Amino acid sequence: MNKSSLCVVSLTLIALFVFSGCENNDNDFGNAELDLGGDWSGRYRDPDGNEVTLTAYISHKGNSVILDTSMTGVGHHMEGNIDADNHLALYDQNDGEEWTSYDTVSEHYIRLRDYIYDEELRRDSPEQTIYLSR
Repeated sequence: MNKSSLCVVSLTLIALFVFSGCENNDNDFGNAELDLGGDWSGRYRDPDGNEVTLTAYISHKGNSVILDTSMTGVGHHMEGNIDADNHLALYDQNDGEEWTSYDTVSEHYIRLRDYIYDEELRRDSPEQTIYLSR
């Protein structure tokens, strides 16, 4: 391969590398293959262990997630993000608390917990949980 051909190949590879990162992709931080959008059902468990059933609707585009439930007050409307590892971080619009997924979420099951620092235990402990499935 002569010097001129080597330059053309090198410039082509550089151009492909540079321009491949320039496209607009709303899924850069979320899993593009995971679709949480739609209707869900489940239950809410309060800090005392009491449970109520609920319904929910999720809007999901890219890494942006909006959760609306049939609850009133806490746990009714949350907005946040999903990361590339399928973990949710949602903020309750009622009290500003962050709810996070206990583990990875799927298109069929989500568990969200509101962790609050427990002075007695000297660590975070789950105070309330929302379980969703479809």
